[in-house]
Amino acid sequence: MSPTSKLNIQDQAVDQSQAMIIAELQKNPLIKITGDNLDMYVRTGKQGPEVSNKDLHMFASNIIFAKGPSIDMDHQTPKPPANIEGNCFLPQGAELERLAHANSVIIGRILKDTPAFSWMAGHVPSHIRHSHATDASKKTIIYSLPITDKNEAKYEECVSIMELYLEVLTKYYTEAHGSVVPLHRFRVPIGGDQLTRVRLQGAKNLRSLTPDLKKKLVHLHPIVIEFWHMKQDQKCFRALYKKDESRQPATLRHLQTVMQVRGVDGKVKKNFRAHFTLIEMITRIMVEEQAVELFNLADINDISLVPPKNVQKEKTWEYLEKIIAHYKYGSLSFKEEETPHQSLLKDDEVYNYACQVCHWVSKLCKCMTLLGKVTRRGYWSTQSTTSPSSFHIPI
Repeated sequence: MSPTSKLNIQDQAVDQSQAMIIAELQKNPLIKITGDNLDMYVRTGKQGPEVSNKDLHMFASNIIFAKGPSIDMDHQTPKPPANIEGNCFLPQGAELERLAHANSVIIGRILKDTPAFSWMAGHVPSHIRHSHATDASKKTIIYSLPITDKNEAKYEECVSIMELYLEVLTKYYTEAHGSVVPLHRFRVPIGGDQLTRVRLQGAKNLRSLTPDLKKKLVHLHPIVIEFWHMKQDQKCFRALYKKDESRQPATLRHLQTVMQVRGVDGKVKKNFRAHFTLIEMITRIMVEEQAVELFNLADINDISLVPPKNVQKEKTWEYLEKIIAHYKYGSLSFKEEETPHQSLLKDDEVYNYACQVCHWVSKLCKCMTLLGKVTRRGYWSTQSTTSPSSFHIPI
């Protein structure tokens, strides 16, 4: 295919995408724009005075159509209560029950892949139920916006990005509704990661004193954080991974050395896959060991705990709730009397460390399904026939 033909196909794809966006806007005027930096490093085959490697800093954006909100919803800003106490930010009552249920499902997903608890497979749900399940199950409609040659590290170019957003939205709303009245009425939220949100909000603040509403960018509101990097949370490795602990038994660094997992140095964003695989394997092994210890099994292959089929569903949640209660998954209290195995915590550092790893990963799993998604040559995955318990760890 010639270069001209490729460019013609790209132009046709752009026209088709714009037509689909306009058609969708006619049905649903509530949209959101998300954006993030797109950096590329271009290496040249032969460097010279006029030819060298280049850093390209661009900005990619998407339009996302709302699934839950509707145009007839109440737009009044809620009034905060007069007296706010710290306890109101902690889960209570039904919220704690939902938290315990979520932890039970996460632990059940790990144990159902083992011989001792394989009978749980038909009773552990594939999705954690929540109040937005109906909206979340709907199809998400996303369209790409043109990639702009702008660097979000510069405020003047962040202003240009926001102006391009407004220009594109004005065009789309005018063609879809004949005017920009829906844009004035509903406005469009802008989403980005933590750094992008700060930069775009700062760029918008630069226009805060202008009398022109269009230049003030009032139609792009609010600018919110998108939790894209939740799985790349480095706090877990900052707290639990120390490079000088290769000889300290049962630590992440020690188990990395024993399992010979490469590419793990504590910098999660640099090599997310390797860090994720390491903590996934270790968490599965530790959770299995917790179940073996709690129910006095010989090993994870011991099937003496298998109940009759007519009570397997009840026993599934009974056993999972015992694990959650015994090892304090989801506990938000730091009171000494509620600490698991309090008599051992001061002396048994390995037990305390293992519980911290499991608790940390379970918190990440509540936001998105982490476990059971990695398939990488040389690493264990849930699709493999080899269980993580079969690793020989010569401590």
